[in-house]
Amino acid sequence: MQRLSLSGIRRPTLRWAVASALVLSAALAASLWRLDRDREARGLNTSITALRQQLHSASVTAVADVPGPDFSQALPESSTTELVVRELQRSSAEVGAAFVSVSSAPRAATLQALGRTELSITLRGAYPKLKTVLAQTLDRFPNLIVQRLTLRRMVAPADLEAHLDLVLLARPLAASGAGS
Repeated sequence: MQRLSLSGIRRPTLRWAVASALVLSAALAASLWRLDRDREARGLNTSITALRQQLHSASVTAVADVPGPDFSQALPESSTTELVVRELQRSSAEVGAAFVSVSSAPRAATLQALGRTELSITLRGAYPKLKTVLAQTLDRFPNLIVQRLTLRRMVAPADLEAHLDLVLLARPLAASGAGS
Protein backbone atom coordinates (compact mmCIF):
# COMPACT_ATOMS: atom_id res chain seq x y z
CA MET A 1 0.00 0.00 0.00
CA GLN A 2 1.17 3.31 -0.85
CA ARG A 3 1.14 5.98 1.72
CA LEU A 4 -0.48 9.30 0.94
CA SER A 5 1.93 12.08 1.35
CA LEU A 6 1.08 15.73 1.46
CA SER A 7 4.68 16.74 0.89
CA GLY A 8 4.25 16.64 -2.86
CA ILE A 9 1.44 19.21 -2.83
CA ARG A 10 2.39 22.81 -3.00
CA ARG A 11 1.60 24.91 0.01
CA PRO A 12 -0.76 27.45 -1.71
CA THR A 13 -2.82 24.62 -3.17
CA LEU A 14 -2.97 22.93 0.22
CA ARG A 15 -4.15 26.13 1.90
CA TRP A 16 -6.77 26.61 -0.77
CA ALA A 17 -8.05 23.05 -0.31
CA VAL A 18 -8.23 23.39 3.48
CA ALA A 19 -9.98 26.77 3.25
CA SER A 20 -12.47 25.35 0.75
CA ALA A 21 -13.18 22.39 3.05
CA LEU A 22 -13.69 24.73 6.02
CA VAL A 23 -16.06 26.97 4.04
CA LEU A 24 -17.97 23.95 2.77
CA SER A 25 -18.25 22.59 6.33
CA ALA A 26 -19.48 25.95 7.63
CA ALA A 27 -22.06 26.18 4.82
CA LEU A 28 -23.27 22.65 5.56
CA ALA A 29 -23.55 23.44 9.29
CA ALA A 30 -25.46 26.67 8.55
CA SER A 31 -27.82 24.81 6.20
CA LEU A 32 -28.54 22.15 8.81
CA TRP A 33 -29.12 24.82 11.45
CA ARG A 34 -31.48 26.68 9.10
CA LEU A 35 -33.46 23.48 8.35
CA ASP A 36 -33.84 22.86 12.07
CA ARG A 37 -35.07 26.46 12.67
CA ASP A 38 -37.56 26.18 9.76
CA ARG A 39 -38.93 22.94 11.21
CA GLU A 40 -39.34 24.63 14.61
CA ALA A 41 -41.03 27.66 13.00
CA ARG A 42 -43.53 25.43 11.17
CA GLY A 43 -44.33 23.68 14.43
CA LEU A 44 -44.81 27.00 16.22
CA ASN A 45 -47.01 28.35 13.40
CA THR A 46 -49.18 25.25 13.62
CA SER A 47 -49.46 25.68 17.41
CA ILE A 48 -50.28 29.38 17.07
CA THR A 49 -52.97 28.66 14.47
CA ALA A 50 -54.52 26.01 16.73
CA LEU A 51 -54.45 28.38 19.73
CA ARG A 52 -56.03 31.19 17.70
CA GLN A 53 -58.83 28.86 16.62
CA GLN A 54 -59.38 27.76 20.22
CA LEU A 55 -59.37 31.37 21.42
CA HIS A 56 -61.79 32.44 18.70
CA SER A 57 -64.20 29.59 19.39
CA ALA A 58 -63.93 30.19 23.15
CA SER A 59 -64.61 33.92 22.79
CA VAL A 60 -67.57 33.33 20.47
CA THR A 61 -68.96 30.78 22.92
CA ALA A 62 -68.31 33.08 25.89
CA VAL A 63 -70.06 35.99 24.19
CA ALA A 64 -73.01 33.78 23.26
CA ASP A 65 -73.24 32.28 26.76
CA VAL A 66 -73.10 35.56 28.71
CA PRO A 67 -76.28 37.57 28.23
CA GLY A 68 -75.95 41.33 28.15
CA PRO A 69 -77.41 43.46 30.88
CA ASP A 70 -81.19 43.65 30.76
CA PHE A 71 -81.86 47.36 30.29
CA SER A 72 -85.50 46.90 31.21
CA GLN A 73 -84.59 46.18 34.84
CA ALA A 74 -83.21 49.73 35.14
CA LEU A 75 -86.59 51.19 34.17
CA PRO A 76 -89.03 52.34 36.85
CA GLU A 77 -91.81 49.92 37.82
CA SER A 78 -94.51 52.30 36.65
CA SER A 79 -94.62 55.30 34.37
CA THR A 80 -95.72 58.42 36.21
CA THR A 81 -96.91 60.98 33.69
CA GLU A 82 -97.56 63.57 36.38
CA LEU A 83 -93.83 64.06 36.97
CA VAL A 84 -93.16 64.46 33.25
CA VAL A 85 -96.02 66.93 32.80
CA ARG A 86 -94.86 68.95 35.82
CA GLU A 87 -91.33 69.06 34.43
CA LEU A 88 -92.61 70.22 31.02
CA GLN A 89 -94.72 72.94 32.67
CA ARG A 90 -91.87 74.07 34.96
CA SER A 91 -89.32 74.13 32.14
CA SER A 92 -91.72 75.94 29.77
CA ALA A 93 -92.45 78.63 32.34
CA GLU A 94 -88.74 78.99 33.14
CA VAL A 95 -87.67 79.66 29.52
CA GLY A 96 -90.78 81.55 28.43
CA ALA A 97 -92.47 78.94 26.22
CA ALA A 98 -96.18 78.11 26.39
CA PHE A 99 -97.33 74.68 27.53
CA VAL A 100 -100.55 74.30 25.52
CA SER A 101 -101.91 70.79 25.97
CA VAL A 102 -101.22 67.21 26.99
CA SER A 103 -103.02 63.91 26.52
CA SER A 104 -101.91 60.45 27.53
CA ALA A 105 -102.71 56.86 26.68
CA PRO A 106 -101.28 54.28 29.10
CA ARG A 107 -100.60 50.65 28.19
CA ALA A 108 -99.94 48.34 31.11
CA ALA A 109 -96.79 46.25 31.28
CA THR A 110 -97.01 42.49 30.71
CA LEU A 111 -94.56 39.67 31.30
CA GLN A 112 -93.29 40.01 27.73
CA ALA A 113 -93.75 43.75 27.06
CA LEU A 114 -92.64 47.01 28.59
CA GLY A 115 -95.22 49.30 30.08
CA ARG A 116 -95.79 52.35 27.87
CA THR A 117 -97.53 55.63 28.33
CA GLU A 118 -97.91 57.59 25.13
CA LEU A 119 -97.98 61.34 25.67
CA SER A 120 -99.10 63.87 23.10
CA ILE A 121 -97.79 67.33 24.01
CA THR A 122 -98.22 70.73 22.35
CA LEU A 123 -95.85 73.62 23.12
CA ARG A 124 -95.50 77.11 21.60
CA GLY A 125 -92.52 79.42 21.52
CA ALA A 126 -89.27 80.27 19.79
CA TYR A 127 -87.15 77.37 18.57
CA PRO A 128 -84.33 77.78 21.16
CA LYS A 129 -86.90 77.84 23.98
CA LEU A 130 -88.69 74.72 22.72
CA LYS A 131 -85.37 72.96 22.31
CA THR A 132 -84.38 73.84 25.89
CA VAL A 133 -87.69 72.56 27.30
CA LEU A 134 -87.32 69.27 25.45
CA ALA A 135 -83.64 68.85 26.39
CA GLN A 136 -84.26 69.49 30.09
CA THR A 137 -87.18 67.05 30.17
CA LEU A 138 -85.31 64.29 28.33
CA ASP A 139 -82.29 64.76 30.60
CA ARG A 140 -84.45 64.34 33.69
CA PHE A 141 -86.31 61.25 32.40
CA PRO A 142 -84.01 58.76 30.64
CA ASN A 143 -86.97 56.41 30.10
CA LEU A 144 -88.74 59.07 27.99
CA ILE A 145 -88.44 58.64 24.22
CA VAL A 146 -89.31 61.10 21.47
CA GLN A 147 -91.38 59.18 18.99
CA ARG A 148 -92.28 62.12 16.75
CA LEU A 149 -91.66 65.86 16.71
CA THR A 150 -93.54 68.17 14.38
CA LEU A 151 -92.83 71.90 14.18
CA ARG A 152 -95.25 74.35 12.57
CA ARG A 153 -94.70 78.06 11.99
CA MET A 154 -97.18 80.40 13.64
CA VAL A 155 -98.11 83.95 12.55
CA ALA A 156 -94.86 85.48 13.84
CA PRO A 157 -91.80 83.98 12.11
CA ALA A 158 -90.02 83.42 15.43
CA ASP A 159 -92.98 81.53 16.95
CA LEU A 160 -93.39 77.81 16.43
CA GLU A 161 -95.91 75.25 17.57
CA ALA A 162 -94.27 71.96 18.54
CA HIS A 163 -96.32 68.81 18.63
CA LEU A 164 -94.47 66.01 20.47
CA ASP A 165 -95.39 62.36 20.65
CA LEU A 166 -93.47 60.93 23.59
CA VAL A 167 -93.34 57.42 25.03
CA LEU A 168 -92.65 56.88 28.72
CA LEU A 169 -91.39 53.34 29.39
CA ALA A 170 -91.83 51.16 32.48
CA ARG A 171 -90.38 47.78 33.53
CA PRO A 172 -92.23 44.63 32.40
CA LEU A 173 -94.03 42.59 35.05
CA ALA A 174 -91.89 40.15 36.99
CA ALA A 175 -92.63 36.45 36.44
CA SER A 176 -94.30 34.83 39.43
CA GLY A 177 -91.79 32.92 41.52
CA ALA A 178 -88.86 35.06 40.35
CA GLY A 179 -87.04 36.79 43.18
CA SER A 180 -85.89 40.40 42.90
